[in-house]
Amino acid sequence: MRSVIAFMLATFMVSSAGATELWSCYVTTQSANEPMLVSLEAAGRRLIQTWASGTKHHYEIVRDNRYGLVAVSSISEIETGQTAPTVGVSAVVINRTSREVWLSTVIAGQPHEANEPAHGKCVVRHYGDR
Repeated sequence: MRSVIAFMLATFMVSSAGATELWSCYVTTQSANEPMLVSLEAAGRRLIQTWASGTKHHYEIVRDNRYGLVAVSSISEIETGQTAPTVGVSAVVINRTSREVWLSTVIAGQPHEANEPAHGKCVVRHYGDR
């Protein structure tokens, strides 16, 4: 009986993870001269943000439904090579209806430019079943 319950739970968790989505977006900020390309890959409860330069950032998806996706990442630690702590949060918000994305970061003690939000339009590709 326990093995049957374990199998059912494992099947539910895998099937509820849904398809992998890959969003390709051009985003701009008020201070940027040109749009920046970013890809957002949603798989299960994780979102991986990859900039055109190859820089990656990982997020936890906190809301994912037919209307949109919201993912966050937080930090509160002393980073390698630093003496003061970095405390902040980053968020990704995707409106599935309009295919728009908002990227926002708030780092305590940083100037306005470091915390400037970005906004853009996206195209999406689905992999697997949803």
